Amino acid sequence: MDEKELKEIFEFLQGAGANPLLCDTDVPYFEAAVRAGLPTENWAEESFAEMMSLPRKMLVSNPAMILDVAGDSMVDAGINDGDRVLVMMTQKYRDGDVVVVRIGDTYTVKCFYEDDEGKHWLVAQNKEKEEEYRPILLEEQENVQIYGMVAFVMRCDLRVPTRNIRKRVNKEKEARRKNEAVPEWKVRKAIRDIAEEIEVSRLWFSVYKMMVDLSVVDDGDFEGFCQMVREEVPNHGHLPVVKDLQRMEVDSFTRSVVLWDEKNAPVQGKRFKKYKEIARKTEDLLTK
Repeated sequence: MDEKELKEIFEFLQGAGANPLLCDTDVPYFEAAVRAGLPTENWAEESFAEMMSLPRKMLVSNPAMILDVAGDSMVDAGINDGDRVLVMMTQKYRDGDVVVVRIGDTYTVKCFYEDDEGKHWLVAQNKEKEEEYRPILLEEQENVQIYGMVAFVMRCDLRVPTRNIRKRVNKEKEARRKNEAVPEWKVRKAIRDIAEEIEVSRLWFSVYKMMVDLSVVDDGDFEGFCQMVREEVPNHGHLPVVKDLQRMEVDSFTRSVVLWDEKNAPVQGKRFKKYKEIARKTEDLLTK
């Protein structure tokens, strides 16, 4: 979209009574929830997620940052648990301003108030929990720093960091890659290659189970699996036996290989590790 097209859209929206704003200014978003208990004093650097674009008219001061809010102490001020707030980094506050404050190694978002004696307070806004969220007298606290003033509240469910989305997509792509149809020639070659690792006939259960996980063989088709092995390595000294494989499918071995648990498996110790090793090697042969 070029500048002319964008201008036409803005003019159309304005003519319809809307007030469109161009997101032309980057503001850092920190994946850290303000209330209390942030992990370190360097939370801003460690929790930086990405830059988010906002209209310049929203930024009454510079610099600014975006944070998430945890807790319900400010619900009566329209700030709910999980909301995202735009914080202006300023040192000028008036009574009633909502500010982000560090007290020691914890962080909170509350209303600022200066009383008749010139003392400064942080006051929650939740009438139902007034006894739980009592006013905080800053002069009684140590290592106090007011970071800035909340200027705008955003519902965080409207957008999430692209970093989180990217992780989910990559995980899904990896799962799909593993579950893609494996050509038959590759399956049969994997059987021939893994046969060199099989020292006991029941170890074929690991091969069978990984092939089930990768949708190479049908779950429960022990006979079909054993037949395929016999066709590829007919002279192997430890061919699989259907009844033996069926006996292995108990406890955690009824689950996918990644969920096998030695504490609840039909074999333990070195034998368990051997079964896991055979399954891993089978996966490599089928997916790489």
